[in-house]
Amino acid sequence: MKKQFAAKIAIVTGASSGIGQSAAIRIAERGAGVIVSFNGNRDGAQETVSAIEKLGGTAVALELDVGRSETFPGFAAQAAAEMRRL
Repeated sequence: MKKQFAAKIAIVTGASSGIGQSAAIRIAERGAGVIVSFNGNRDGAQETVSAIEKLGGTAVALELDVGRSETFPGFAAQAAAEMRRL
């Protein structure tokens, strides 16, 4: 598969299950590092991270409540620290 997202970082919200989880895995297959965003379902987020790592990809799970704008600055800072860039 072509790695058209190599050297990119993707933030996928709702990536602990369903469509978000599938999207995170597909994006990782295409070469991007993935920030697996979740709101409460830490176990599902870790499953997504594990699936990406099994493919040889890079991923980290970070909690984010997209309904609360005050959580974004802390999330962005943590994401940048974990992935070394955004």
